[in-house]
Amino acid sequence: MWIRIDVDQDAEAAVLVGVVRTVGFPGDRSDYHDLISLLWAAFLRSCSFASVRLLDIPHPVCEGELYGRYLVFEKQPPATYVSLEKPNYEMIERLLVASCLAARIFSLLYQASDGDPDRESCAGQGGEGWAEAVTRNLKWKAGHRDELTNQRQNPNWCYYRRNDHGVTAFTLSLNLLEILAGKTADLDEVVLDGDGRYLVKTGDLKNTIEKKAVGTLFRLLGAYAVKGEGVLKALRHGESVLFLPTDSHLICVTERGIMAIESEGDYRTFREAEALLRERHQKEAKILHSSIHFCWKERIDDGRFEELALDLLNREPGVRWVRRVGAARASDGGRDLIAEWLQPPADWESATESQALVCRQVVIQCKAYSSSVNKTAVGDVPGTVDLHDANGYLLIAYPRITPPLVDYLRKVPAKREIWADWWTQSEIEDRLRRNMDIAQRYPDVISIAAESSD
Repeated sequence: MWIRIDVDQDAEAAVLVGVVRTVGFPGDRSDYHDLISLLWAAFLRSCSFASVRLLDIPHPVCEGELYGRYLVFEKQPPATYVSLEKPNYEMIERLLVASCLAARIFSLLYQASDGDPDRESCAGQGGEGWAEAVTRNLKWKAGHRDELTNQRQNPNWCYYRRNDHGVTAFTLSLNLLEILAGKTADLDEVVLDGDGRYLVKTGDLKNTIEKKAVGTLFRLLGAYAVKGEGVLKALRHGESVLFLPTDSHLICVTERGIMAIESEGDYRTFREAEALLRERHQKEAKILHSSIHFCWKERIDDGRFEELALDLLNREPGVRWVRRVGAARASDGGRDLIAEWLQPPADWESATESQALVCRQVVIQCKAYSSSVNKTAVGDVPGTVDLHDANGYLLIAYPRITPPLVDYLRKVPAKREIWADWWTQSEIEDRLRRNMDIAQRYPDVISIAAESSD
């Protein structure tokens, strides 16, 4: 495991990612890549330093095997995108120190598991008993074509992975629960029950946990002879399990091993779940309260709104450049801004051994209305993207977008393998809170006031 920094002198920026890649061990090494990256991510989340995204590097020859993994630090903290003009050395130093400690945990595990390079072997079929225990608790059939399983010796562990469900399960010789649970004991943590998701705030980190995902891991606990003690109690760190949500996976640690399931739980999903929860529980302010309140003008000038969007995009992690195209409401083919943007791969893309992120040309439309922005206002998104030879689309809309437009942006561009996203009032205000100097430059668009804590 190591940290790689790719410097782009022309853009005065760099991309920092964690890399997990092994050579020289017997057998396929998916288990090594899976285990080391999960330990790395779990440690960073347990000490409330980072919530990372794990990106698989598919094996170029053996379908279904992991050739390696990247750890991407998107927003919590935004360490993957480094400005060479103003690098945050303190954050990078903390990341390096925390990663060294995570590496130490794997070293302890290797020693406790009788690790010995001269005696190590990988009995390909030796993990059948573990596979049967896992599949029995999940009510699956063992031997599925998307299943990986083995029993490694010296170090000693059993490994199970089901690619189509994104589930991983290890039995280990070291009690990781004893090590990692102590990191979370003194952290201020709040868990709220939302619609389809739990909202989790640990220190400064904010994640969500899909109820379907935690349900799958609760059933899988049976393979570790651990009885579930109630979801909310377990999520608040029950004595027998430790759940750790990250941007891309929900990780669960027990005394006998570690397991994980692919589950989107990043800051964006937290904000969406938070907005739903606000409607239901306005008084649950401990996790939802913000000390800054924005008042938007009744009438917003289109050009000024685009300028505000451009300023915020220039601060967005991963944006290499962004430019305004044409005048507001001009005949610009539906395009207000265009940006070159480094982003994690979409569902239809894969990381490669040489590249963790994808560089996109993103068309950005800005819409400020007195009510919700609907589908008619944005037109044909794939057509607009094609017209400008781009492969991404972002809608920045005030105050919100209609449910049919949400459904359209989630489904239609993806069918053409076009990345699409949207910012509404809550996302815009969240970025303004992080960039108060920008907010203060637009008194004709927004005014700033302190919000009561009552």
